[in-house]
Amino acid sequence: MHAKGKIEFSKYNENDTFTVKVAGKEYWTNRWNLQPLLQSAQLTGMTVTIKSNTCASGSGFAEVQFN
Repeated sequence: MHAKGKIEFSKYNENDTFTVKVAGKEYWTNRWNLQPLLQSAQLTGMTVTIKSNTCASGSGFAEVQFN
């Protein structure tokens, strides 16, 4: 499943994960190498595609495509 759009907001979580909101839903990752790339995409208004096993809000992801 994919969620495509601009990053509406991002935040650090207490459990050492990083959350982004895309297409009205929140997704989290524990892949810290993605965090600076996601923040850059948010700041520049780049469209991203979050690749997750499910499109439910609160899902985890490990892969993102920068469009």
